[in-house]
Amino acid sequence: MLTAPTALLPLDAAPMLALLDLRSGDPLDAGLVVDRGSPHPEGGLLLSFAVPPGRHTVGLQLRPRDDAQPAWRRTRHLDLVTHIPADLDAAAVLAALAPLVARLDALDGPSTRVTVPPPAGERPPPALRVDVPAERRDEAPSLYDFGRVHVLDLASDCQQACRFCSARTRFSPVARFDEAAFRAIVASLERARADGYDVLRLSGLDPLTHPRVTDCVAEATRLGFDHVHIYSPSTRYDDPAFLDALIRALGPTGFTLHVPLYGGDGATHDRVSGTPGSFQRVLAGLGLLAERGLLSHVLFVTVVTADNAPALPALRRLTASYGRPVHVFLPFPATPDPRDRFFEVALRQSELVAPMLACEPPLGLSALLPCVRWAHERRTGQPAWSRGGVRTVAALDGNLFELGTYRRMDDGPQGGTFRIPVRRCPHASACALAELCPRAVYEAYAERFGTGELVPVDAAELSGWSG
Repeated sequence: MLTAPTALLPLDAAPMLALLDLRSGDPLDAGLVVDRGSPHPEGGLLLSFAVPPGRHTVGLQLRPRDDAQPAWRRTRHLDLVTHIPADLDAAAVLAALAPLVARLDALDGPSTRVTVPPPAGERPPPALRVDVPAERRDEAPSLYDFGRVHVLDLASDCQQACRFCSARTRFSPVARFDEAAFRAIVASLERARADGYDVLRLSGLDPLTHPRVTDCVAEATRLGFDHVHIYSPSTRYDDPAFLDALIRALGPTGFTLHVPLYGGDGATHDRVSGTPGSFQRVLAGLGLLAERGLLSHVLFVTVVTADNAPALPALRRLTASYGRPVHVFLPFPATPDPRDRFFEVALRQSELVAPMLACEPPLGLSALLPCVRWAHERRTGQPAWSRGGVRTVAALDGNLFELGTYRRMDDGPQGGTFRIPVRRCPHASACALAELCPRAVYEAYAERFGTGELVPVDAAELSGWSG
């Protein structure tokens, strides 16, 4: 008996684009232009289509079929999931994508086998809780200690183009909101509280530009969330009426405003944010917060990149003038795309020790691998390890959604599927500093810089060091 030959349907960018006869720059209907294919950060393959002249992107995710999950269309063995910005004509976009669906239908026969490329890198080691003396603890609280956190990503536009941010390759800003969307948000808050989540995180591109953000916060207050963390470019705090409405909506609920500053002056900050005037708007907002006695709710955040590393001392002086702590992030790859912004802005960790040490007191050393700090101190005599903060939870910030107790609005009961692959340190079992260390670097970091900085520290050498 003859059987049909097995055809392969690869969820890999180059062969899939070839099968679909797509090339970067090819025009489609509805103004779409083929951009690229890349691994989707939550599984499968993402085909991206630009919509000139703005910054919108239409996404078409292809993943192995799972009838329990929602999808726009299905072929025999694939789910097709769309992301269409709300201010585009959805019907026209879907019509433009329909020929691709027809091609996939023709390719996906009864004997077709979907092949998924093996994921790059490894899963991160478990987060370790560290017993750090009070005088050595990092100045900023650990993101891993915020409890069970329900994450509400509001994809309204930030109006910025931060040099390190690749979020727009995963989703585009939306510009229209309806009552049904708000009801879905409220339902997600109700489910989260029923499931025992008592902390809310507002994030996205900029949740504060969402026209219903104060209503969302008021619903969180009504439902009894204990604390709200707001992650935003923080430029809207310069609007007194908006700020007062937000504070009223929060009511008695505890809250933390995570305010980004990327430099101690406008030129540096605006270069990183890609937005002239953003620095002055953040400072104006901080002025209003100070007038209202709310600076105690501010936690500064910064991302150290090639653009602002030399200017860290000025940033430290500015944040010190407000008397508030700083959480220092290193860039991490938000997507598996080889064109992720990470590759443009990241520096070797060993290159960051000197500018961090130049701050008074040192800023950001806790974000570096302990062995990198130790090697610098051993080589130069500068106190890169014996001075400066140590984090109370040893884990990479980028793996928070894998290792922390965070769940997003659309995640299932077991959490989300967002993954950033890592390269585990081969020396962890023999290193005296392993219990203070994430014991890994991002796979993208290893690809960009190698792993030569990962050097085991001997316990005898550590205990005998008197530099």
